[in-house]
Amino acid sequence: MKPYWFLRLIIGRAVKRYTKCITGMENIPAQGPFLIAVNHTDWLDGLYLMLLISEKTNQKINIVTKSKNYYIWFPGLSIYVDKKNRSRAIDCAVEKLKKGGIVTFFPEGRRQTKEELGQGKTGLVRAALRAQVPILPVGLRCPGHWAFLISLILLLFRSKRLEMHIGQPMNFSQELHQDDSEELIRRASKKVMLKIAKLANKKYIY
Repeated sequence: MKPYWFLRLIIGRAVKRYTKCITGMENIPAQGPFLIAVNHTDWLDGLYLMLLISEKTNQKINIVTKSKNYYIWFPGLSIYVDKKNRSRAIDCAVEKLKKGGIVTFFPEGRRQTKEELGQGKTGLVRAALRAQVPILPVGLRCPGHWAFLISLILLLFRSKRLEMHIGQPMNFSQELHQDDSEELIRRASKKVMLKIAKLANKKYIY
């Protein structure tokens, strides 16, 4: 866990300098458990989330990710998505949430640099229903780059390029259950994606 706090002190300064504006900080629950649903634009999106939102919650942020970079850097905080057993990542996320943690999902699954968001997966809604927690929608607006190294260099040497817009928590536990039909789950997922799209100033066409 020590590298996380080291990053808050060192890289956290670069992230704050890189950040142009943040809106909706008042919408972040004071503490967990809750699930963060955010669009995926840049290689360092997870880092931005971990450092900026933990300023409010003072809690470590867990990230569901396919990237081995986060798994190597933050082995105690990354929930790795194994292609051969994707359901295991959902199980781990639910376990973290039930223990009072905060978990971040990128429902698009991969980085999208176009004007439209990618199609959202339903895993985040399923996890939220199983753990009975709210979903906090977040829209990131920042340049997306083709290489991790470029993103890191720009973070360290550029400023005022990132916007983070945070919406009000969405809670489906009163209207849905984890064993509801696929159609209801997809509709709830679409509501989340539409909210993220508005916050990120993008379109959602699915």
